[in-house]
Amino acid sequence: GLKPLPAVYDPQKWDPKGWWSWDKAVEYGKALTKREGNRTTVWGTALWTEGRSESYWAMATGLEGAPYSKDGKKFTLADPDGILTVQWLADLTCKHKIAPDPAALKQMGYVDMFRSGNLAMFYGSTSHVGDFRKTLKGFKWDIGPIPVGPSGKNPDGNSLVGMTIPVKTKFPDQTWKFIEHIMNDQSQKILAENAFVPARPAQAKLFEIPADQPPAHNNIFIEAMNFGQMENFTENTERARQIYAPEMDAIMNCSKSAEEVLKKVRPDVEAALEGKL
Repeated sequence: GLKPLPAVYDPQKWDPKGWWSWDKAVEYGKALTKREGNRTTVWGTALWTEGRSESYWAMATGLEGAPYSKDGKKFTLADPDGILTVQWLADLTCKHKIAPDPAALKQMGYVDMFRSGNLAMFYGSTSHVGDFRKTLKGFKWDIGPIPVGPSGKNPDGNSLVGMTIPVKTKFPDQTWKFIEHIMNDQSQKILAENAFVPARPAQAKLFEIPADQPPAHNNIFIEAMNFGQMENFTENTERARQIYAPEMDAIMNCSKSAEEVLKKVRPDVEAALEGKL
């Protein structure tokens, strides 16, 4: 199945109409942020949330398959458009003061902030649907498309959940039968009821939420499949991520710029992509 990543928002604070841009995201975030003295009582937005979200935002600049090139040998997040993306995400906190910083998130995660009314919108996924339907009783929430990036696109980061058969398995026939069982309509309906969007378009319609329960714009999950993109993966990309991901903290806490960090780690990341580290 798929886990499309939309914008999750509180319609009592804000209700987007139609497509919106990165600039509009900042504008809306400023309008939604509320302060009492030096204390922020409501954060306008949190867009650097889901794992690898910087990659999905970078794809909106035209870097398909970011943070790596199609052949899996280049760290494209360190290209100009990748740097622009990461700095834009950091500036939501460091410059515009509309997104929670690491210190605030350490006290309360972005999901709990949203639950408590201290966050107006965040970059979420279908995994929040089941949870919110159970825990947010009497609290209105909805989903919308992510803002359109500089390239004029808003590619949705699809988190793909798949099943594979190990090459050395002793039970290939039985494993294949199990996968066939998982992929039939009945099984996919069960998965759909648990917030997984079936990857086959013909089965995606099984992902339905009762009309009397949120989100009201449930159709966006299905429509997002038309814009879905994923990272470029090779056998070395996870090792590369182990190198660059911890360094992103310095950008998020505003101590270093995206350009400084990404250019510094690029040689080691690309060495890892070549299998040398």
